[in-house]
Amino acid sequence: MASKTKIYTLLDERGVIRYVGKTSASLLHRMNAHLFETRNGKRSHKCNWIRSMLAAGMLPKIEILNEVDGDGNEEEARWISYFKSVGLELVNGTNGGDGAAGRILSEESRRKISVANIGKKQSAETKEKRRISLTGKHRSAEICEKFSDIHKGRKPSEECRKAQLLYVTGHKPSVETRLKMSEAAKGRGTPWLIGKHPSETTRAKMRVAHLARWKEAKQQRVA
Repeated sequence: MASKTKIYTLLDERGVIRYVGKTSASLLHRMNAHLFETRNGKRSHKCNWIRSMLAAGMLPKIEILNEVDGDGNEEEARWISYFKSVGLELVNGTNGGDGAAGRILSEESRRKISVANIGKKQSAETKEKRRISLTGKHRSAEICEKFSDIHKGRKPSEECRKAQLLYVTGHKPSVETRLKMSEAAKGRGTPWLIGKHPSETTRAKMRVAHLARWKEAKQQRVA
């Protein structure tokens, strides 16, 4: 039986599409994965955007576009290209299809850029703009007030409430659900650790950190 892949979108508080993705899991599971990497400090346009929504007390809305056979690479890239062509400001880091972001520069082009930038220093203003772009934009009190007025009386969808519940309190799936998730994940590895091999120094630091947390928890229980 051929595998199925869902092509989905993430929408902002206005209902505008800001991200296109693909997944073979459920939309709820994929939304929770986005929230997990955002909460754990991943730096990307997508995560910065989600952080800005969370800071304003909102969550992106996830909706399915269509379901296709295979890995969905071609369909995802086509949707991203289409939405960009109609003027949507997507926060995707690549052009889709597990590809690179934008045009790939040749070795010669990269060398010329490197030579051209030797000795150049960024102004304080440029550094500040980069800092804001990497850490998320801070809305003014006026804009926050406007968002508050827009959302007064609005109720989140059932799917959004489930995502909020997962983000705030966590969720323990049933034994049957965990078995299904286990079977589906076999052979994939841990997504955020694929290709990463911590050094012995890093593993030693992790052991020390875990031991410190264990001792702190033990002291709290005794107290």
